Amino acid sequence: MKIPLFLILCLLAGGPTMQQRIAVTCSAMEDVVATKITSVTKKAVEGHAGEDIWIRQLKLKSLSERREQTDEDEFASHFTQLSKFL
Repeated sequence: MKIPLFLILCLLAGGPTMQQRIAVTCSAMEDVVATKITSVTKKAVEGHAGEDIWIRQLKLKSLSERREQTDEDEFASHFTQLSKFL
């Protein structure tokens, strides 16, 4: 655990006042929150990057591309059926 320099100085100066303790605690909590946010953001970015790599490696199509392909297949099927009658 990292001990803030301010806390060390307070201890060396004969002990912290309540206001100094609150300030140090708030500072430490801000550091923890900033670290957590950075960690979560990094994991999210890596996760999305990983998903993109998997999509490219597996050559998966996006939902809109799949819909377009389905529409084209249905059109071709209907056209084939109609051409049988012509």
